[in-house]
Amino acid sequence: MMTDVKKPIRVLQMIAPAVAGRDGKRGVNGPELRIVNTRKLYDPSKIELIFTYDNQALLWDRFSPSIDKVINFTVKGKFDWKSIVKISKLIKIYNIDVVHTQGPGSLDFFASIAAKYTKCKVVITRPSNIDAQLFPLWKKKIYKWFDRYSILNSNAIIAISKEGYEYLQEKYLIQDKLHLIHNGVDLDFFKPPSKDDIFNIRQTYGLSEKSIIIGMSAQLTPVKGWDDFIDTIGSLYKKNPLIVGMIIGDGPRYSDLVEKIKLLGLEECIIFTGHQKTVRGALNALDIFLFTSYSEGLSVSIIEALASGLPCVVTSVGGSKIQVINGHNGYRVNPGDVGEMTRRVLSLVNNKSLRRVMGGRSRKLCIKYFDSHEMVFNYQKIYCNLFNSCKNNT
Repeated sequence: MMTDVKKPIRVLQMIAPAVAGRDGKRGVNGPELRIVNTRKLYDPSKIELIFTYDNQALLWDRFSPSIDKVINFTVKGKFDWKSIVKISKLIKIYNIDVVHTQGPGSLDFFASIAAKYTKCKVVITRPSNIDAQLFPLWKKKIYKWFDRYSILNSNAIIAISKEGYEYLQEKYLIQDKLHLIHNGVDLDFFKPPSKDDIFNIRQTYGLSEKSIIIGMSAQLTPVKGWDDFIDTIGSLYKKNPLIVGMIIGDGPRYSDLVEKIKLLGLEECIIFTGHQKTVRGALNALDIFLFTSYSEGLSVSIIEALASGLPCVVTSVGGSKIQVINGHNGYRVNPGDVGEMTRRVLSLVNNKSLRRVMGGRSRKLCIKYFDSHEMVFNYQKIYCNLFNSCKNNT
């Protein structure tokens, strides 16, 4: 007697890359990192992953042609209505059971229409809230209309922070399909370096052992507050010539930031690493992590810094409350408050033992809340629950 063999659930994870500037430069966003870094953690007996991504994006070569199924596709903006047809075709060709999008809103919107048309389940990860975005009011109203359709027509919504969860619940009353799942990183990969590691990494960047290195890892875009980062480093350098600022990443503002650093005469104390295949090495060269962003969901960059055992000074945006506890593993400051950023970072510069203690606490906090294995386990559970409910209803 033959028995049915359970096939893995086929999940289409759709990745929207960071937007390139006019000069072609682009960075890497949180959803890109989240998907690419965790794709090998899924149980292949339960989940079969297929990806859509842009072959011009920076993490394209991280996929293995012999192992990963990755399709060169991305939604080209808010008015790319043809993408509905393309996504529908992908769902049918690859016999997809669940579509999972991770923003922006245009991707969520078009994918949710395609999924509804093909009777496929759809999961949306909502990294941040539209009300918290730096958009004009008229744009927010339009985006909220699209957002409402996507959320109400999805089968599951994943909020990555408590703030995001509460916002979505209050706004849409979707308790039955709303899940809180924090972003996570591989804690075996991102970890505090040994003394030898620190020495070797600093030599790679031509940095002195005596230097106190303050860095930030993010896209070079306006929302990340890079002008504040540069101004803070400039203020600190005046007080301590051993200060070095490290800009980790790439993006459309690269030329602007280079020009600003020249105008301020800070070429000697600020270095660019450019895009890094992995930021682990650069993070391991740091003494302090400074994050100046004006808008976030739950920053993957901060999580990587926590896992690397760094004390952090971050802006109080998005889910930073759970990432950095004032006076425990660092400090939170108001966005744009360069004076307070300078004061808080300086308190760490002048106290090596405090840096060490806070860095250890960062690591422990990361282990407690931001393990990528836990994140993937919860994603798999959602996929399985949706697929089973789909089977039970047919």
